[in-house]
Amino acid sequence: MNSGVGVVITGGLGAGKTVFVKGMCEGLDVTDNVLSPTFILLEQFDGRLPVVHIDLFRLDHEDELEALGVFDFAENVVLIAEWGERSPRLDEDADVVVTIENIAEQSRRITIATTEDLAPLVTGLEAC
Repeated sequence: MNSGVGVVITGGLGAGKTVFVKGMCEGLDVTDNVLSPTFILLEQFDGRLPVVHIDLFRLDHEDELEALGVFDFAENVVLIAEWGERSPRLDEDADVVVTIENIAEQSRRITIATTEDLAPLVTGLEAC
């Protein structure tokens, strides 16, 4: 990604990645219904900042992301990639990496790692 903020979300099936994305989008004032773009790969939303939500679960080759123009988004875009670890380029360039682990049926552990530039944004967050 050339600019903006890249967020990679990792976790197993049913971990809650899309639920996490819905919360992020709500915080960015997205009013559209946010669903997992598993079969279409990419959705775009308008909010305080434009949001591009991609799901790489069905990704066969990273070239598919290039064809979708994922690496060419303009500044001030929040790019959120579920299963982002499937793209070495997105994973390496991510500003924020969210890892969601299933602890029990109704319990998750969420770890948020950021680059130094974004660390102040998450300082003080505590798990609920």
